Amino acid sequence: MNDVGERMIRELQAIRKALEGSQPLGFGKKVQPVYIFVKHSSESLWYSRDKAVGENVPIAERDLTGYLINVWRFDRQDEATGETVPKINLQVKADQEYVIQSGFSTNFARTFLAGLLGLELEALKEPLTLVVEDNAGSRARPTVFCRVESRGIRMTPTLSRETKAEALYDEVVHKFGFGDPYAVGESG
Repeated sequence: MNDVGERMIRELQAIRKALEGSQPLGFGKKVQPVYIFVKHSSESLWYSRDKAVGENVPIAERDLTGYLINVWRFDRQDEATGETVPKINLQVKADQEYVIQSGFSTNFARTFLAGLLGLELEALKEPLTLVVEDNAGSRARPTVFCRVESRGIRMTPTLSRETKAEALYDEVVHKFGFGDPYAVGESG
């Protein structure tokens, strides 16, 4: 990577840190992000979880516009099967902080990562719009996709079945400097 690219990554990391640090000063509760989960259902394509009631809360809107702060991959232990399930988190600062969580190898994750790769570093200095879409009308199994829009331009990458989420993620991390905020010894 050249000096300009490295400088841009440092600037983006500084912006991420500034946006992450928007916690109000003084006494009070720590502001927790709202977790959004991606899942095709008859009601919506993504939802939040009301922990107090123990219910999913469908989100009717399909667009989320905000600043993309971070993207990271992690593994979660499935409580029912005990299997390790790879996941991806997308941290977005909008009217509040959101963390969108999806399966790592899903079409949602793959189309998001591929769409992000269509952007230049400078695009992350401005709000992006993430649009969830499904394959309505298709005879195939219901699937959720994520389209990335920047300055009104929708990234529409073409993916084959062979396109692996791992390769896309590695490119995104290298290009934009994202990383796991909970990894020891790394900054995110």
